[in-house]
Amino acid sequence: EEARTFDLETVTKLSCRTKGISRISNLSRCINLTELDLSGNFIERIEGLDTLAKLRKLVLIDNRIKEVDNLQQCRSLEHLLLQGNCISAVDSLQHLAELPALKSVYLRNIDGTQMNPVCSRADYKSSLLSILPWLRNLDGERRPTNVGYMECQPSTRHDNKENSKGGAGESWKPSSLWLQQGGDRSKDWKPDSRKLRALLAECRTLQITAKEELERAERRLGPRSRPGSSRG
Repeated sequence: EEARTFDLETVTKLSCRTKGISRISNLSRCINLTELDLSGNFIERIEGLDTLAKLRKLVLIDNRIKEVDNLQQCRSLEHLLLQGNCISAVDSLQHLAELPALKSVYLRNIDGTQMNPVCSRADYKSSLLSILPWLRNLDGERRPTNVGYMECQPSTRHDNKENSKGGAGESWKPSSLWLQQGGDRSKDWKPDSRKLRALLAECRTLQITAKEELERAERRLGPRSRPGSSRG
């Protein structure tokens, strides 16, 4: 009887590890859920998360998932753990680019255990970072973009002397991101839509983070502590 009257909208964290679950369902009323752990089950498909707009951490370790999709509505998702599944194609990870707040992704452990088949590909890391260049953590490696992302980009480097033509005092930029203002070089410039999308996604992430920090600060201060609230 208690389970029937329990208010699912108050649930923020839910763990259903090793419960023999084969399908994600009955979560439509958990609209305030921020963490969901369904590790060690028999789930083959990611689904049933359409109403979880506040979900920040999703743990699906040791299931039977082959495709990573149906996460488009989880716009706040920051951490995705998928070790020990059956993901074998990089193309199945393309949908992750639609998650602007995503910070960390695990498809294997940092020691190489619980690997998905895709992790054995020679171009696994570079391919995934080309999809998610803003990642802060890949498989336990912090800030992987510092070491991996530029390796998978076309070579566009010019010496600083040549790039200094863009204007005095301006810092060096890869030619693929330099906004040309006339001159012969502008004829060769082609925008890299993938990089532009990555920059836009990072801006959206910063906007979301800033908004959340402001809301937390306001809650901590309270109405009496806000500037001007004590004036008579």
